[in-house]
Amino acid sequence: ELRLPEGAALEAALRRTTGSVRANPRLGGDRPPGTDPAGSGELRGLSFGTTAVDVLAGLMGGLCRLVADDLVLLEGGVGEPMEVVLGGGALTASPWWRAAFADALAPREVRWQRNPEIGAAGAALVALGRLPEAAHIGGIGRTDETASHA
Repeated sequence: ELRLPEGAALEAALRRTTGSVRANPRLGGDRPPGTDPAGSGELRGLSFGTTAVDVLAGLMGGLCRLVADDLVLLEGGVGEPMEVVLGGGALTASPWWRAAFADALAPREVRWQRNPEIGAAGAALVALGRLPEAAHIGGIGRTDETASHA
């Protein structure tokens, strides 16, 4: 629907965004521990000059803030800040999104798992009863590293 550029062109366009669009990305509702129903999402700061990339950046930034808010709840249960390791194909493909997460989650240490299929790999190890091996999956780097360092 948004007709976004792809690959390097999208990444360059994201770097040029001004952050004028703010979003609550709960379009389909909340995931635990949240309780907001479907249709709770919103976009703010739209103008005639707003681009599709601005909307995407607002939604992605909103998701980063949701994760940060949920992490505060989890940390309340353990009483200390957590180290965060991000993963997945979208984060592997986007240095911009890794940086947005690092900003939203500061001052916590935030790193990322370079394997774009880390979720599937971890789920497979758990399903096979090989949970101890899942703890030793390597390839974790800093959020300011690009995928080419993998």
